[in-house]
Amino acid sequence: MTNTSSPHLFYTLIDHAPIINGNHTFTLLDCFKSRLVNEGYVGFDRINDVDNPFGLIVFDKFRAPALTSVSPITFEEATDITAMRLAALMEKSDLPIAVHWSGGIDSTVPLAGMIKNFNQALRDRVVVVMNNGSYFENPYFFEKCIKPNFRYTDDFTYNWDNAIIINGDPADKLWIHIKIVEIELEYKNSFDRSLSTPDILIEWITKRAGKEYAYWLLEHVQQSAAQAKVVLENYSDFYWWLNFAFFYHGVAFDSFRRTYNGSATQWKNYNKNFFVWYNTDEYQKWSVYAQRTQEKFIGSLVSYKMPAKKYIFDVDKNDWYKTYKTKMPSLKFQATLLHPVTSIYTNGTVSGAPSLYNVSNLKFIN
Repeated sequence: MTNTSSPHLFYTLIDHAPIINGNHTFTLLDCFKSRLVNEGYVGFDRINDVDNPFGLIVFDKFRAPALTSVSPITFEEATDITAMRLAALMEKSDLPIAVHWSGGIDSTVPLAGMIKNFNQALRDRVVVVMNNGSYFENPYFFEKCIKPNFRYTDDFTYNWDNAIIINGDPADKLWIHIKIVEIELEYKNSFDRSLSTPDILIEWITKRAGKEYAYWLLEHVQQSAAQAKVVLENYSDFYWWLNFAFFYHGVAFDSFRRTYNGSATQWKNYNKNFFVWYNTDEYQKWSVYAQRTQEKFIGSLVSYKMPAKKYIFDVDKNDWYKTYKTKMPSLKFQATLLHPVTSIYTNGTVSGAPSLYNVSNLKFIN
């Protein structure tokens, strides 16, 4: 990583963001309401980051691969290839593999992939980091799959200084933004409505952030996809690209922000030892291909993330989980929230927050 006297921003919370440049008259609060920013951080286009209005640049580790020629690939294939990539990495390292498991879909898939693709020697090096909340979210998988195959612990001192870390971030951003479910509940059968008739989408965003902003957001997202030569046809595509292009980068930094301990070596070890499971080219390209086949969401809440649930089912045979498990807020390891980070710079320096993000702190900007 290049060190410069004036490093650029990789990440910042919205109440610490630089002044927006260019023709943009909306507030960061507008962005937050409509989910152009998420969880308090600035959302920006990780595919076309040159001259983005927030003055941030994409961390190369989280930049999307070329998306112009994406061959057919299944979720199962992407998961198996990723598991084998991790197996190859483990051959070059003697560190343990610590999987932060919440019990949710996104952190269960990596464990299912390891059970399916790892030999016993590799499984013996895996430690599942969890607590009671993890168990309560998915007790069946714990009893049938984790206990017979892996060590497990509630010791949260495992971090990238002493282990290769894996968790479920930023899997959500490969799927369609969960807001599509909210729109579907309010406007039935709108998820596959053509963007050539955006009236419902405009109305839905207008209720939250105003009509002028709604039209700007639609145009902004469509222009981003066009630059990447990705075609957005319907409302589902719109909320997928918002997730995939604009939210992914910030969520991918969440683990570092939540566990930063002030160590001078932590940024280096984070880059070296954080195996971002869902960041492989195979998963990125699956996200594009699966959007074309419209397999991520077909109008019902239980259909959300079905390809991932089917992969887990092939390992644990839990038909209830496959059929009825839905998106829900997963466990956040608050005990590891040591030094909340407000900004991350390209040279690895960080700045800390005197208090956590507060929506009341947002200001108008020019």
